[in-house]
Amino acid sequence: MFPCAREYVKPHYTPAVDPPLGRDEDGSASNVTWSYRSVIGSLLYLANNTRPDIMFAVHQAARFSSDPKQSHHLAIKRICRYLHATKDKGLIFHPQLNNLQCYVDADFAGFVEDQRV
Repeated sequence: MFPCAREYVKPHYTPAVDPPLGRDEDGSASNVTWSYRSVIGSLLYLANNTRPDIMFAVHQAARFSSDPKQSHHLAIKRICRYLHATKDKGLIFHPQLNNLQCYVDADFAGFVEDQRV
């Protein structure tokens, strides 16, 4: 069963908590019935295609696919609750448009290529 497949879930309006998800070596093991790796794969697909707002949180959780602890499962549930609370958000493409305009807010971390050859 998917982590938030219930009809009512407690909504979250941010996909991750601060500070970022850590290793949690002393954390307790989790005994959930869903596959952590399968859910990570589904969330990565969703983040790549329609919900780039969850990419950081999913990437943080994906780092612990080999040995997830209870805190990592809770992070996945938080992402799902965020998706449930913001299910009317996402990327919308209108097929009647001839051109796709994209605006990004990135400067490659201040990188300036050396113009000398």
